[in-house]
Amino acid sequence: MPGMNRLAFLEAVRRNSKYSDIPFIFYSGMGGPELVEVALNKGAAKHITKMGDPSTQCNLLTHAIYELAREKHATRRGSTITALKHHAVLYSA
Repeated sequence: MPGMNRLAFLEAVRRNSKYSDIPFIFYSGMGGPELVEVALNKGAAKHITKMGDPSTQCNLLTHAIYELAREKHATRRGSTITALKHHAVLYSA
């Protein structure tokens, strides 16, 4: 990315309220555990290291995307159920 490294890009995404809730997978072949920790502290949802067989990497990314989508769906569903329960309590009296 010209003019911006991956951490700067992550920070820019997190600062923009329009995109701040998008899950961010930090997919990197460079840097050590310190970089991973910084990325996770800045809002990355997951980290995957670029190493090994491409089909394994594809499977890891697929699994990470699936898990993040499932978590987001469960959170939304839980919020809807909570809102419906609250709504029912308010109007059942």
